[in-house]
Amino acid sequence: MPDPAGIGTDQHSSGPEFESANDRILFAWQIYAGKYDAKTVDAHLISIRDFDRFCQGKSYSKVTKEDSGAYRKHLIERAGQRTEQGGLSRATVQHRSSHLKQFFVWLSNEPGYRALSGVGGYFALPKGLKAMSGREKSKVFPSLAQAEAMLESLPARDLKERRDRAIFAMCFLAGLRESALISLRLGHVDLERKEVMHDGATLRAKNGKTFVVNWFPRTPAFAQVVLAWVEEVRALGLRDDDVLFPDAKVLASAARWPLEGRETLTPMRTASAVDAVFARAGEGIGTRYLPHSARDTLADLGSKLCRTTEQHKAWSLNLGHSSEEITRRHYAKVGDARKAEIFEDFEVVELYLDEEKDLLLRYYEYQIDRDDPDFERAQALVERRRSR
Repeated sequence: MPDPAGIGTDQHSSGPEFESANDRILFAWQIYAGKYDAKTVDAHLISIRDFDRFCQGKSYSKVTKEDSGAYRKHLIERAGQRTEQGGLSRATVQHRSSHLKQFFVWLSNEPGYRALSGVGGYFALPKGLKAMSGREKSKVFPSLAQAEAMLESLPARDLKERRDRAIFAMCFLAGLRESALISLRLGHVDLERKEVMHDGATLRAKNGKTFVVNWFPRTPAFAQVVLAWVEEVRALGLRDDDVLFPDAKVLASAARWPLEGRETLTPMRTASAVDAVFARAGEGIGTRYLPHSARDTLADLGSKLCRTTEQHKAWSLNLGHSSEEITRRHYAKVGDARKAEIFEDFEVVELYLDEEKDLLLRYYEYQIDRDDPDFERAQALVERRRSR
């Protein structure tokens, strides 16, 4: 007979059923890992399951230092090689090593698994392999001049095309990731303060980070496009809680939008529109760059413009880099107010990249022909100096 109203002393668990003790542990770990981005959790699970296969499903409670050392050797053998088990890039090998180390450090602090203390350290790779992984593949990204040429190649004949130009421009103005970019609200953009609020509560933000993004220096061409787009959509009736870059189908019905009583415009389901606009922009200069390359462009610009430790710290925070914890340990703390002051200085203080210095020197020594494209760039630099 079933217990009336579910009352009784039956101790059977009403939670999920597990095929093994390892699955039960992984379920607990996923609850702990809920603080990470979903893609990060998936990457960790792939690494843990690969280790499970290597150990033939051995219980985590019985894993030894010899097991982790053997798996480390297995990873090293697969690094950049074609083996029967399949080769792995050195970056992937490094990530799997790091993921498993973090997992077993967590597990060793759980009740009943104290004996695993020290196992995680045996996943660490040789320094030589870690150094090689950083040089395995150089990042490909456009210079700011190339990005401006790509922007100019994009048409602006209708509302959708102007939206696409603004999407492209915002990537270089604020360095936002694709998921955050397409979920950006109109109210997140402050034209007067030249800031973008990266709100982790409302944006599809990596790890839910919240911080203020100051517009990056050397980006007036991109700022002009974003400014024009914000003014245009406000004139159409967009409110602060509406998404800044609506879906193309929504834009097609813009003329029929009621000013009152309509629902809030929500983000596009995917970032395919961002990928598409970068593909079209690349056609303008005969190459192809991914949307994330804009962040690489800005990171490279920062490495050339920043002169002090404090400037490097501010630049890193403005990109929302995952290495923020590292910079916090090694550099002085930089608050939002001080970061804003530093970015104002980038605009006020005359700073030149090394290639710009060389260009000015060649110009003043009459080493550039008037037909050379560098001649116009040099003249623009000269005019900027005179205006200051």
